[in-house]
Amino acid sequence: MFAIISGPIDFSKLNMYFFAVTIYMGTLGTSIAWFIYLILYRKYSVSKISSYLFLVPALSVISSFLILKESLNIFTFIGLGTIMFGIYLSQNSNFNNKMK
Repeated sequence: MFAIISGPIDFSKLNMYFFAVTIYMGTLGTSIAWFIYLILYRKYSVSKISSYLFLVPALSVISSFLILKESLNIFTFIGLGTIMFGIYLSQNSNFNNKMK
């Protein structure tokens, strides 16, 4: 949608690699994450597992690096660290008790 808003699309650059990456990221990465979330939902409360939804983009970045050989930069690592730290804080009972 942003490509349409920002200007015309050069369809000559859309190749099979583009479609493979789009399908992979859109279906496999997200569907696996949601499947795991629903399994955890049966065992734990929503308040315990909701913060783990932030792992979806982190797992997508890691799997893109491993499978698609995409490059990582310092901002990616800062983002992954921020996600992990946020999940740690939300699950840490000492931090939650101090906030109340």
